[in-house]
Amino acid sequence: MLRKGFLRNRNKLNISKKRFWISVTLGFGASFSFYTLLCLINLFSGLFDFGIANYVIATEAAEKYWQNFNFAIISLALGNAMFLLNLFRKPDNNPVPGNVRLSIINDQRFLQFNFSYLLLKLGFLVAILSTFVETRVSEVKFILFLVAIVIFLESWKSIIRHIKKAAYKALLLNLTIILASAFCFASTSIFPSENIEANQVNSNPYVDLPVSDFTDDVHYFRKKKLKIYEENNHLLYQLENEKIQDFDLLGDYLREEISKTFRHELSIVLLMPKDISMDNLVKLENHLKRLGYNYIKYITKLSDENLVSRFDNRGLIKKIGIINTPDSVLKVPLPPQPNDDVVSKTIQIYLGENHYLIGNEEFKKDELVEFFVKHIEIATQFNYVFNKNVSYQSYITLLASHKQAIQDLRYNDERVKLKFKDYFRPLNRKEYEEDQKRLKKKFPLLLIETYTK
Repeated sequence: MLRKGFLRNRNKLNISKKRFWISVTLGFGASFSFYTLLCLINLFSGLFDFGIANYVIATEAAEKYWQNFNFAIISLALGNAMFLLNLFRKPDNNPVPGNVRLSIINDQRFLQFNFSYLLLKLGFLVAILSTFVETRVSEVKFILFLVAIVIFLESWKSIIRHIKKAAYKALLLNLTIILASAFCFASTSIFPSENIEANQVNSNPYVDLPVSDFTDDVHYFRKKKLKIYEENNHLLYQLENEKIQDFDLLGDYLREEISKTFRHELSIVLLMPKDISMDNLVKLENHLKRLGYNYIKYITKLSDENLVSRFDNRGLIKKIGIINTPDSVLKVPLPPQPNDDVVSKTIQIYLGENHYLIGNEEFKKDELVEFFVKHIEIATQFNYVFNKNVSYQSYITLLASHKQAIQDLRYNDERVKLKFKDYFRPLNRKEYEEDQKRLKKKFPLLLIETYTK
């Protein structure tokens, strides 16, 4: 802040020590209060995910420091306006001319306080939006720093215009104190945000989901979210908010906590790491099938990271079937698989990490959709063959390509487009639904799965 009597030599100001130190106290007090408020808004933005986020955004220590620095530099620039306002708000023994003093006061009042009002409104808006979109203050730190510089210079505009060169020494001293104070402020987050964030991460850890740009339409079954993740080389399971230590306990929970009457209405929404072995998925799906669950939804993320949100529940829906397994994998026998008289041909697809073997020919992942388009027929089914060396990502890539091909075939063969009248009421719903039934029968999703040693 400014030293007592910094303008005295040129304009013979006589600012009392009492007013000077009251102004300093008021400036730092306003700065710290505003800094506390910004930290509080930022803290709330991480807490208000309403329990539906797939993971918690973890902030690195270095990023947290510069985030606090951004809050501090803005707060100190606004607090400095309060300091100057109180310093010049009424004439002293040897006052600055009235018109100059009013100009200085107006510079502090209108820009800075209007900006602080706008910043708080935007801060609350960003906090609400960041609940659904991943945003970090550090991503716009240069903008915030430049805004703080503009506020600071605007505070000195009328002073420089009146005092001219004599004011620059005080300006530089003022700026130095603000920068030093900003680094001091940034060393504390005011609130125990690190501990709060650590508890959030522990209760809702990040899972690196498989990538798929194809997703199914909305699924209307009731849902139970199941997260599988690794911690200290041990798989953990989290069903809704219940953390479960091993697979056997998960099975007991699925059996005892959910009535068999309602299991067929539930869709298990699965969040599982993309690099996990497929034997974990085999055990899970076969167990769900034994318990009477009918659908599973694999949650995926888009390949463009800029479009990924922690609230996305997009993914691939599959009716749970029986996965053929060797005896060493399956402890409890499954019910017999129903025979489908429609199927007359089965195509074996062997999954690998970077390729897929079909017949004697290898296919890369970007060639799968074209393959399926050529071979999907009303009586042809596909058998996915995989083992424990195959990752979950490889399986998702294959299933997404299969579903993408079916969607393309149905879309190109569609005869009836749904038409709407006023208030989006369909005009030809019956004809459209009949045509959709025809397309599903002509281009069905026929697949079986086999797990090998």
